Formats: sequence, structure tokens, C-alpha cells
Amino acid sequence: ADGAGSAERAGEGAECALHAGMAALEAGLAAGLPTDQEAWETLLTEAFSQARQAVVELAERENQPLRDFSTTLTLALAGPEWLVTGQIGDGVVVAQTETGELFTATEPQHGEYAGETFFLTMENALDLVAGRVYPRGVRALAALTDGLLRLALTLPGNQPHAPFFTPLIAFCAATTDPAA
Repeated sequence: ADGAGSAERAGEGAECALHAGMAALEAGLAAGLPTDQEAWETLLTEAFSQARQAVVELAERENQPLRDFSTTLTLALAGPEWLVTGQIGDGVVVAQTETGELFTATEPQHGEYAGETFFLTMENALDLVAGRVYPRGVRALAALTDGLLRLALTLPGNQPHAPFFTPLIAFCAATTDPAA
């Protein structure tokens, strides 16, 4: 989650959305893994719905306008035979296949004007969520906010820039210290 730079309490909105979205995914997976694309999409829809509702409730408790908590949200789940992504906003998820191929699993969403994106706090936010189900496992995932897009992607096609990701993934794979 990445809070909007123009929103006064965006960091709180981002944290709230992320925790609520992850909690919804955990609760949805507690009964077992979805077995088809429709079930995965339902799980994602519920996670984004609960994340948005949590931010709405935060704004109400704090007696502040919802726009003060504006945030993007990207969620990704990976298993041995699937990758599921959902997002609203200008972040990106890049995945590496078992064969080492990099691909953009989500693409940044942009509004009509330069620098404009979509936020979870928008009235029609749930209609703007882009979800995808890939029927294959991945070796690695990287989730990025808009601040790294120009370094990490080859624009305008939004293709992963291998000289950025290859050393990053290799470092993460080689470390035994989770904090590193």
C-alpha cells in the first residue's frame, strides 16, 4: 500500500488497508485454497472490499474526510501452481518464473492525466480493482510502489528491467537473514 502524497493521513490509510486486506486473505484461505479462477476472484474482491471498509471506518472514527486517508493497494498470493494478483493504483508486481523469465504480473494504473492514479478511497474503487489469476507458480515476486517504476520497468511498455531485478532476486535468494 502506498499513501497518496497529497493526503494528510495517507500513511495511516495505507497501513490500515494493508492489514485489513491481508487479514481478509488469511481468513479466506483458512478454509482451503480456491479451486478455480472465479473463487480466486471472489477472494480478491472480498479482500479489497474489506480493506476499503476498514479505511472508511478509520476515517469515520477519526472524524476526517475519507480522502485524507487515500492509498493504493496491491495484493499478491503465490503458490506452487498459481499466482494471484490484485491492485488499485500505480504500483506493480513483477514475477520470475521457474525458468528465470521476468514478467509484469500487474501494471500501474494511471488516470486521464499525468501523475494521476486510482485510490482505494475513491467512490468507485472496487470497480477499478484489476485482478489476475495465473495458472503457474513463480520463483520470486517483487512488489513496488510508483517511486521505483522508472528504475524497475522499461517504459512505455512496462516490461521488467532485468538489470534491476536479477541482482535483487539473487541477493534475496542467497541471504539467510530475513531482516536483510
